[in-house]
Amino acid sequence: MKPTFLQLLHKGIYGRICAKLNKYFQLILSNCRIGDKAMYENKNQIYDLAVKGYCCSQIMVKLGLDAMNRENEDLLAAMSGLCKGLFSELTCGTLTGAACLLSLYDKNEAAANMIPRLVEWFEISFSQLYGGINCKDIIGDDPMKRFERCPEIMQNTFEMCRDLLVENGCDI
Repeated sequence: MKPTFLQLLHKGIYGRICAKLNKYFQLILSNCRIGDKAMYENKNQIYDLAVKGYCCSQIMVKLGLDAMNRENEDLLAAMSGLCKGLFSELTCGTLTGAACLLSLYDKNEAAANMIPRLVEWFEISFSQLYGGINCKDIIGDDPMKRFERCPEIMQNTFEMCRDLLVENGCDI
């Protein structure tokens, strides 16, 4: 089986490319916007976690755990099962990871209110833009789109989670 891009990256095979991707990724992250709202400080954390090998669903939960000043490596390992649309290019791992993040704070309110609102927002925000909310819709056959699109999607989704949590009385 052919190794993934991230596996090769971690083995150092793409070391020279990594420096170029770093600059490219920083440029993308520094220019991300949702409407007129400037992106928040989490953009560098998203990048750092991606470089360390975390996938989208893990990054969403890690951002939530960090905001709570908690660590849970077992949970982060379990979240890898949602990576890349359940490794089947299905529902975006950022969305499924964000639903788990909301449940970390208040599982009952998340199920009753926050997750349905998150899904509705996610569909409105990204379905029309990319043709759906599955990884195959967002990324297609171009692995570079993971670097172009996913950081912005993660950043915007984390901000939506933050808004939902604050609105529901959670301290984040």
